[in-house]
Amino acid sequence: MERILAYHSKLLMTLDFTQSAEQLGKLAGSDLAKGNLTAPVIFALEKEPKLRDIIESEFCETGSFDEAIELVKQ
Repeated sequence: MERILAYHSKLLMTLDFTQSAEQLGKLAGSDLAKGNLTAPVIFALEKEPKLRDIIESEFCETGSFDEAIELVKQ
């Protein structure tokens, strides 16, 4: 049962980066924008060190939020 719940939780968190705002009922990546690190972001941090820098800079550079979303999607 725990495995099933873990799978579905990960799937739901992944939707935040793969579905449109209309489908989600909120802006895609809104958890990341608020500083909430969901499972997809944590997994991406392990693979992509640049993502940490972008998050720690609080997306201060133009286009950095979009770049972070793309890094998470990879």
